[in-house]
Amino acid sequence: MPYEEKRTWILGVVAVVSYASYLIVVLVRARHTALVEVAYVAPMLWAIGGSIAASIPRSRPARSARP
Repeated sequence: MPYEEKRTWILGVVAVVSYASYLIVVLVRARHTALVEVAYVAPMLWAIGGSIAASIPRSRPARSARP
């Protein structure tokens, strides 16, 4: 499998996990309040930053591994 394909799979899995964790945090916060009143910006920024931080170290071994 070429490096680009490995990296695409890594980024896809990280994106799904990141979005799922974001949804869990927002929906747990929405249990006691209306969904439109939930603070979503901080969890969204943490999810974006976490997905970037998680994808970089996982992509480096894929680059050094031989196809």
